[in-house]
Amino acid sequence: QQQQQQQQQEQQQRPPPPSLAGFWAGSFGGGRGRGGEFASNGGFGGRGGRGQLSSRGGGRGGRGRGGDEWARRDGAPGWTKTLDAETQAQVVADNQSMAKHAQHKQLTEATAIYEKLVAAETANRFSYTIFLNACARCDAVEQASETLTHMVKAGYSPDVVAYTTLLKAHCARGDIAAADALLLQMAAAPNVRDVVKPNVRFVNTYLRGCLLAGHVDEGWALFKRLGSQWRLEPDLSTVEYIVQLLAQALRLGEAEALATKYAALVAAEPAIPLALARAAALAAEFRKCEAHARDTLSAIDRAEAAADGTGGDGSDDDSDDEPRVPTPVSLGTGRGYNGGNWGSAQKVVADGKGANSTAGGKRAWKTGDEARARSNDAYRSARRAGQRSDAQSLLDLAVALLKPKSKKQKNEEDAKPDAGATTKEANTQDGKKAAPEEGVMLTKPDLAGALHRLVLCKGLAAAGADAKKAARALAKASRAFGVKQGASEERLRVYFKSRLTNKGVLSLPRLFAEPKLPLKAEICSGTGEWACAQALHDEGVANWLAMEWRTDRTHVAFSRAALGGVKNLALVGGDAAMLLGERAGKGVLDALYVNHPEPPQQNGAELDPDAPQGKHLLTSAFFKSVHLALKDGGMLCIVSDSQWYAGLLLRTLAGLYDGAGFYNVPQPTKGDEAMREHARQGVIIVYEGRPGPASGHNASGDFRSYFDRLWDTSRKTERYVICLRKKGGGVPAEGITGKPSVEAAGRHTIL
Repeated sequence: QQQQQQQQQEQQQRPPPPSLAGFWAGSFGGGRGRGGEFASNGGFGGRGGRGQLSSRGGGRGGRGRGGDEWARRDGAPGWTKTLDAETQAQVVADNQSMAKHAQHKQLTEATAIYEKLVAAETANRFSYTIFLNACARCDAVEQASETLTHMVKAGYSPDVVAYTTLLKAHCARGDIAAADALLLQMAAAPNVRDVVKPNVRFVNTYLRGCLLAGHVDEGWALFKRLGSQWRLEPDLSTVEYIVQLLAQALRLGEAEALATKYAALVAAEPAIPLALARAAALAAEFRKCEAHARDTLSAIDRAEAAADGTGGDGSDDDSDDEPRVPTPVSLGTGRGYNGGNWGSAQKVVADGKGANSTAGGKRAWKTGDEARARSNDAYRSARRAGQRSDAQSLLDLAVALLKPKSKKQKNEEDAKPDAGATTKEANTQDGKKAAPEEGVMLTKPDLAGALHRLVLCKGLAAAGADAKKAARALAKASRAFGVKQGASEERLRVYFKSRLTNKGVLSLPRLFAEPKLPLKAEICSGTGEWACAQALHDEGVANWLAMEWRTDRTHVAFSRAALGGVKNLALVGGDAAMLLGERAGKGVLDALYVNHPEPPQQNGAELDPDAPQGKHLLTSAFFKSVHLALKDGGMLCIVSDSQWYAGLLLRTLAGLYDGAGFYNVPQPTKGDEAMREHARQGVIIVYEGRPGPASGHNASGDFRSYFDRLWDTSRKTERYVICLRKKGGGVPAEGITGKPSVEAAGRHTIL
């Protein structure tokens, strides 16, 4: 309270914002001028004076040594390097290049520029922040933390942008404990004037991390500090994240209260009522489900009507919640002072003198770039189509279950197969498998049964090989999906304990009612559209796993399966590499599919195309785990729309076990499902075309996945497919040439 009172007194005593002339006089000239926003925190030469941030350094920090010198925080002694105009321009150009490499996840190139600037002692505040962002985007968290330390040693106090960038790196790993430690670090400055207060973007980044990793209590606790401690107002992203977090934990009342409180803010955001509709359906509150589903459809209509074609409406990719380090533009562009910001609303100078104070929402930073606008238009269209489809399905479910049943319907229900009939028997008529019914099921969801097919891996790493600790961790993690602490959680613990070996290995087939059926899995399953369609197609024939790291996406897939009555699909939320390598056992999978995995970078590296600089899932170590998890002759199928990434995977697989670990599955070259050979290395082939039954994509037909919808509205149509089988005992040598034997093909016709 004393700190807040002192800060309020300082704010009242501050002079009004400086004029344009005052900024140049205090920051670039040698005169006394009143200074600009960052004059006291490292302006060019002169007496920075009483700038808006003069509290950092008590009005003394802006004293340079004259000319065009770069002054450091608190007038740090021992550093007086004169920069001529040519050097200044080069620093700006280097910052621009480094920011571009950060955007494309090219860490090696960004590192080379950063190290050059540091060695020449010309790195400025934004140089450090931009490189920190490059490390964060490439999951080089340790290197990002070191960069923040070097920034402080160089005399620059990290601002909220730098802290938010590092926070994003921690949250991308789901490490909320490290995020909490960073928050404490921001408030632990010895001088109250150096304390960095979170802004809305920082809060949103933290909340998004909680949403991705399933940390409900931590997110709710931070949200409550928003106004009470930091005097911040939530924006649309803030409300969206916290409502989704509470809704997936089935804390429906709290989520609805927030949505009502901020109704004017969220009126055109369909994600919020859609999350409420899912939660209401899972909680069997179908009148609420109906109301929220109708609200979702109305919100979609409003959003589409308001779309102006500029792009950017809450994208789900990494870039949307990225802490926005300033976009470099050249010095001396003539842009005027605008409410404490230099440049336009979306650009600031990269020389360390400007700061963008745009609101923290992810939508506020979208640029007017034409390519970006086209990409966001395509994304928005695909996302809205998916939201509309989900909302309509939830509405149909609620209306059907709320409608009184006629006598005829009751008689038809009585005539259905009894509960003791197997899934296969219940879906067979006259000896033929019935096609899955379009739409949604017309019975209440079996939430308890669905939870038995939910594996949330949070806490498994800490449990190690101890089966008791592992069972406790699996049960506790289910709280994120609404399991109450107490008897319900204890029942889940007992259930999972019975599915674990003494060494903590999980018997995946025993998650299903028919454990002897073949087991297929999709990794990077997203919201589960494709996996649900495949599982419905294989009902009574095969069981399925859908593995997804992000908890929020896992929850959507879980809801889709539970509300759609898909009982031969289990959901796995967490690190697929850890699960396959440590918990799944050997030879347990009949097939594994990876559809559109995230590339480690957007473009091939300029220095070495075989050395991806961002961390990614499909490494040699991962493929070795896949090889162990697959049965002999089991299928591995990868689909990507990135030509560069497909080439990298081709070379990685060709070098695995000297190319003898897998053999190629030939794809059709004629007919409607024809594919053409794009590239090959050894026995591994990359095909170009749309995957079909030959590659295990059995539920193609009229089914439209998210990527199908995205391609319908974008210019990207290429799909690259790698389809292999594991070479093992019983597969003859001729299979290595890409022609599986009759024996192998007969054993695996289901694939």
